[in-house]
Amino acid sequence: HSPALLNTPPYGVGPLLFSHNGFIEEFATKVRPKIRQYLDPKIEADVQGNTDSEYLFAVIRQMLCETNDMIAVFRRLFEQLRLWMEGGGGSFNFLVLDGERVFATRYAVGQESPTLYLGRDEIDFPGGWLVASEPFSETGEWISVPKSHAVIFTFGSSPEKIAL
Repeated sequence: HSPALLNTPPYGVGPLLFSHNGFIEEFATKVRPKIRQYLDPKIEADVQGNTDSEYLFAVIRQMLCETNDMIAVFRRLFEQLRLWMEGGGGSFNFLVLDGERVFATRYAVGQESPTLYLGRDEIDFPGGWLVASEPFSETGEWISVPKSHAVIFTFGSSPEKIAL
């Protein structure tokens, strides 16, 4: 992989922003060719780089053309990834913003799921919620997001945890 701005998240198309903390084993040789066969050329045209993250974002955008239920999209994506990876592994901590909500996922296939935490810190971030790979504030309260879960953040509401 070459370091380049176009390979750097977050990726944005329309109202969507996407970031991925994770990886897919054998992405370039095994999985990316299958994703490219799956993608509509109009969706793939927005892919500027060559990372697993940007291609995952393209698959999410294509699946959102069929339903606007982001949780259903995540479930379908992870099911499809299992097929594309053919027994390989990967980790999929996502942040997706749709203009109204923020979605965070903690998910892995064939390996331990990377950590993800929800936090509140009324001193440094009054009234807000935090999501991070590791707790980063000494003054706040942090709880671990369960494995294979998504969290939905909606303005004015407490985060909602949903099993994937």
